[in-house]
Amino acid sequence: MNKPLTQKEKLIKKVNDLDSKLVGLDIKIGNPMQDLHPSSLINHFHFILDSLPNRVLAKIIREAKAKVKELEEEKKGDIVE
Repeated sequence: MNKPLTQKEKLIKKVNDLDSKLVGLDIKIGNPMQDLHPSSLINHFHFILDSLPNRVLAKIIREAKAKVKELEEEKKGDIVE
């Protein structure tokens, strides 16, 4: 019988799955013979995002918000000068 996976093992499995999906997507994008429709790319990215744990998504969102705020402040600083 298989024992249940620990949280750490589940997270490692998700990260490994995500890595293989990203590699597969990179191969598809890098192949000039295969023309991917933009909506197909969006579906691939949604699939990858859906596979991320919530805390990882939350970290990505926090970092993105901080970067946007930083860029907005830089832009305001450029306008004032």
